[in-house]
Amino acid sequence: MLAGIQEYNSGQFERAFVDLKVAADCGNSDGQVNLGYMYARGQATPVDQAEALRLYALSAAQGNAEAMNAIGYKYNFGTGVAVDLGKAIEWTCKAVRLGNPRALNNLGLDYAQGRGVPKDISVAQDLWQQSIDRGHASAMVNLGASLLHSEDAEQRRKGEALIYKAAKTGNSVAQDMLRRNGFTGALPPPRNEAAMMFRTVPEPPGHAPACDAISSLFSRPSSS
Repeated sequence: MLAGIQEYNSGQFERAFVDLKVAADCGNSDGQVNLGYMYARGQATPVDQAEALRLYALSAAQGNAEAMNAIGYKYNFGTGVAVDLGKAIEWTCKAVRLGNPRALNNLGLDYAQGRGVPKDISVAQDLWQQSIDRGHASAMVNLGASLLHSEDAEQRRKGEALIYKAAKTGNSVAQDMLRRNGFTGALPPPRNEAAMMFRTVPEPPGHAPACDAISSLFSRPSSS
């Protein structure tokens, strides 16, 4: 299973598709969600959004947080399904409560934009920090860029440090930001973290107001 992820991240899409399909057919939840990504992106196979969603659903049913986030993304942006921001937040929150770094980062973007949730930069920044605590470089870029707009000089310095830290991981967005601002130092080869595959690992639970509200709603006793 890990071989398929490594092959994909090194650009060996044909080999990755074969190995991920074997894993998915055996019921491996990481194999299912990551094979779903290949159908969604049309890599080594024609684009098939319905098959991608089917695989995400199989993986999510096994408790895979990456798959839950993938379903949330589909409903957020209407890739193969109608846009439904309520379902998008519900699925993203399922992944957030399992500590998925991408879901924490994505929900932060939703709060920053007021998409499906009330616009709240402080909540967005908290979500990005939770994602950073789990090693997600894209969240470093988002929090860093947000802090650059602060009136507080110390916060702006923190923002600059986060963008530099993300660039040192290879994050291509952070590297572009540094280069546009005159940075000429050495950086590792760029990588598009958003397009990469990762194994699902246990993470501390995440939290956000929208997710707490959903949890509260479903935990209420039913009225007679």
